[in-house]
Amino acid sequence: MVELAIRGHPSFQLCRVELDRPPPSYTIDTVRQLQSELRDPEIVWYFLVGSDTALELPAWREFGRLSKLVEFVAIPRPGHPAGSLPDGVREIPVKTLEISSSEIRRWIREGRSIHSVVPEAVGRYIEEHRLYR
Repeated sequence: MVELAIRGHPSFQLCRVELDRPPPSYTIDTVRQLQSELRDPEIVWYFLVGSDTALELPAWREFGRLSKLVEFVAIPRPGHPAGSLPDGVREIPVKTLEISSSEIRRWIREGRSIHSVVPEAVGRYIEEHRLYR
């Protein structure tokens, strides 16, 4: 579905690093692999998370080391104000849809349209494969 969502957007590229590596897959390993493959000291690495997930970051594997490799940026999430983020995580104020993936799945179960909240190709894929029913 990610591939469908980004199709036609040249600024995005699908990366299968985590899918192609045997489990368990940890973020620290993914970041190290990507940085090793790209080897460009000029790149500034940003890791975007929802403000809800940002609160859990200190419990992530090797969070201290990871926070030296990337700059964590929190995106506001409905019902999760970013006011008390962990040290080293900054919020960027962006306009987001006031909806969660759980709510989208609930809409599908209820037979409601998701046309306004997912790309058209993703909506077709969900319908064709009868997902989240």
